[in-house]
Amino acid sequence: MATAHSAAHIMAGKKPFLVYGTAWKKELTSKYVSDAIRAGFRFVDTACQPKHYNEAGVGEGWSSAAIELGLTRSDLFLQTKFTSLSGQDPKNVPYDRNAPLSDQVKQSVQVSLKNLKTSYLDSLVLHSPLDTLEDTMSVWRTMVRFVKYAGSPCSMSC
Repeated sequence: MATAHSAAHIMAGKKPFLVYGTAWKKELTSKYVSDAIRAGFRFVDTACQPKHYNEAGVGEGWSSAAIELGLTRSDLFLQTKFTSLSGQDPKNVPYDRNAPLSDQVKQSVQVSLKNLKTSYLDSLVLHSPLDTLEDTMSVWRTMVRFVKYAGSPCSMSC
């Protein structure tokens, strides 16, 4: 078993670190995320995009490994992404496809928080630009509202 350093401890070392990516793991996501945490990974990347990611499996995986290792949520760095409608499976969109873009982002973040079994995110990434600069900037402005400044993590406080 790897030494159980926190993500903050690793970042404080100012050295490069590895992020465990969770795309295309499907029903094995929980097991693989748990294995990765037990192996020493403290940074996990996922997306609110059921087409390629199993966010609920990520939530299950990190939380079970954390219990086993005596880690807390703050020992890990969880990153997810907002994926626009064009990147989603049309039959499994995790937000209201007819809602304004700002509401789609908010709904996506709410779904991610639930899936990941957490009250906050460490990083929220725009998965790809949208069709127009105007739409991309609209999503970006909504995402920025989730950021708490002074180095604290994202929150659903807005």
